[in-house]
Amino acid sequence: MKRPLVMLVIAFLLGLLLGYLSEYYILSIMSIVFVVILSYKLYKTYYKVWVFAMPLICFFSYALMVNALEPKNIDIHNAFDGRVSASFTGIVEDYTYNDNQTILIVRTHNLTINEQRYKNNLKIRVTFNNKINLHLKDEVWMEGTLYKLQLPRNDGAWNEKLYYHIRGIDFRFFANEINILEKNLSFFQSLKNFRSKVEENYYNLLAKEDAGIISAMVIGERRGLDGEIRELFQKSGIAHILAISGLHITLIGLFIFQLLKYMRINIRLSGIITIIFLIIYCIFTGASISTQRAVLMVSVLLGSYIFGRTYEIFSALALAGIILLIINPLFIFDVGFQLSFAAVLGIRIITPFLQSYIKWDNKVIKLLCGSTAAYISTTPIIAFYYYEIPVYAIIVNILIIPLLSVLVPVAFLAGVVSFFSMTLGKILIGIVFFILQFIKFVSEFVSKMPINTILTGKPLLLTLIVLYLVIALIIYYSKSKKKQGFVILGMVGFFIFKTLVTPNYLEVTIIDVAQGDSIFITTPSKKNIIIDGGGSIFEEIGIRRILPFLKYNGINKIHYMFLTHSDLDHISGLIEIIDKVDVDYLFVSKTDYNNNLYVELMRKAKENNVSVVEILKGDSLRIGEIFIECLFPKENTVVRGNNDYSLVLSLTYKDIKMLFTGDIERNQELQLLDFITPHQILKVAHHGSRTSSNEEFLEVVQPEIGLISYGMYNSYGHPHQEVIDRYHSYDTILYKTGRDGAIRLRTNGTKVYVSTKLPRKD
Repeated sequence: MKRPLVMLVIAFLLGLLLGYLSEYYILSIMSIVFVVILSYKLYKTYYKVWVFAMPLICFFSYALMVNALEPKNIDIHNAFDGRVSASFTGIVEDYTYNDNQTILIVRTHNLTINEQRYKNNLKIRVTFNNKINLHLKDEVWMEGTLYKLQLPRNDGAWNEKLYYHIRGIDFRFFANEINILEKNLSFFQSLKNFRSKVEENYYNLLAKEDAGIISAMVIGERRGLDGEIRELFQKSGIAHILAISGLHITLIGLFIFQLLKYMRINIRLSGIITIIFLIIYCIFTGASISTQRAVLMVSVLLGSYIFGRTYEIFSALALAGIILLIINPLFIFDVGFQLSFAAVLGIRIITPFLQSYIKWDNKVIKLLCGSTAAYISTTPIIAFYYYEIPVYAIIVNILIIPLLSVLVPVAFLAGVVSFFSMTLGKILIGIVFFILQFIKFVSEFVSKMPINTILTGKPLLLTLIVLYLVIALIIYYSKSKKKQGFVILGMVGFFIFKTLVTPNYLEVTIIDVAQGDSIFITTPSKKNIIIDGGGSIFEEIGIRRILPFLKYNGINKIHYMFLTHSDLDHISGLIEIIDKVDVDYLFVSKTDYNNNLYVELMRKAKENNVSVVEILKGDSLRIGEIFIECLFPKENTVVRGNNDYSLVLSLTYKDIKMLFTGDIERNQELQLLDFITPHQILKVAHHGSRTSSNEEFLEVVQPEIGLISYGMYNSYGHPHQEVIDRYHSYDTILYKTGRDGAIRLRTNGTKVYVSTKLPRKD
């Protein structure tokens, strides 16, 4: 049997999957029995004893994953809820500077919380709002606030907990004070100092923006990378060049290897020197997962030269994968790991398949097929994690990738040579500069082309499995067009069936926008409505929370936008997104009372051809079976502040009524009593403040479900306990964004189904 290592890796991956699904005992037992039977059948067919290692490897990786997923530090987690004051002594494992901040990774066995000392082996990410002169392996003491890692609070939000767990980090810490107890100097610190000096050389040789790009590409330092450049490269499909990846490692490794051979050093010694250099370079650049994979594979390639063996890419890839996953089985959940391996597999498997359909055989065709193969193999993963795919990525990569074989080695050489001669460094960086300008020109040109990205939303995992299965079957049946046709028909049938069985509910989501309000509604007829957009002086809520939510759900058009009033925590997010998505109508209160934020929103609405509609009590809107009525403000409402004219909207869908109250207070609630009717669902006014939700109002509305939008640890104390008690006295079930994350309601018009982004604690 060819490639035994590949079969062993398949068994290893199956074990990891079973470990992830370990709560399903019957599935795990059946799968292990299947592996045993398969091993026996393989032995009977090929008479290879190694096949009996498959069940053992499967069980071994199962145990690895179960152990990796097992909750750690339960005693510490039970000691506090969310955040707590703490102090600890530890050893600095890494650090970086970001503007005036110092970011540290510290290993500690000595954490103190409320005078209770914990000896757990912990890795903590520390933020300190000042620059401090540190060395790796320094012993430090610090006091501040310890935070638990957070799960995503909205669709499309970053999974902080998974990201840091993959990297072995247990908690976040905000330091108020740091003292260095003992300074150390190590080989790793020397590497870090050298990296900083190379980065400094780039900033001396290039403009700030270009230096940030080259620093990211060559030494893995991304702190100077401009956000607009990152977005530009992502939309054009070349964001991968901004990270140290397999491409970079291969280019630099082969450059060093060929240089040593040119210097007449024998192949074996050249290979050994190159491998040692790549290991040091991997550590030097931060040792990302894709970098580790590439170093392992290039090392296997060079090892084949050293020992006179044939290089087999599938076995090399399998070896790299199994080594990384033994080190940390959670790597399998890392997008960099998945993209790195998918790209290599795609190029190796799909490229020959594509070439078989093209009669011409030249370098351009090979590059086209390779770029297309990488695009096909990675696009489902890109859609799964980034919710959109770049349309012109194949063409852009064909133009850019060959240039990297010059840019990366020359940029690396320029950064090093500049230590000895800034003049020579400038000559070399000139080549880099012109290549970089071309890359930026191509990216900007593509970004201005129509339909440069396709918004997919987050596909189901089942959809990804189907897509990869279809790709595999089309390649497998490459000699039978009829069977390929059946595969494609099956895929089309799957997507048609998926569309037909998706129920047309009214869906309402209270987006977690911290201390603010934002409600997103999708009607059964697929019309999109947003009521308010949150806002904060500390965070771009619209950009960082609402837009990712929209992209996750595949939404690029808002048909109806409502602004209840112009407080920052309701309007700011709308200002940020109104020119990022297509908006048809903006509904606002008819009032002369406004502020600068309101003026800014009106300006942007006009620039983007959004129709502005002023509404008062009695105005209504029908969207299919949905009826929205404005209940407040009335004509000639006395306005002393923003809350006094806050829109109150009643939404009716068949038997279900929902009331959205903005930030109205007691006076406005009392004005509603004469005509308001019971509503099963109530968006609690003013974030649960004691100035709202009075007894008389609740007596009339009789809400079964109350939705409170507020920020964790807000300075106002929202929601106030007396308000919560008042709702409980009416047997209202309360859902809170500060505790539950985003809250989603689905209804068919008779029943309401509620789910929360975070697990509910009560």
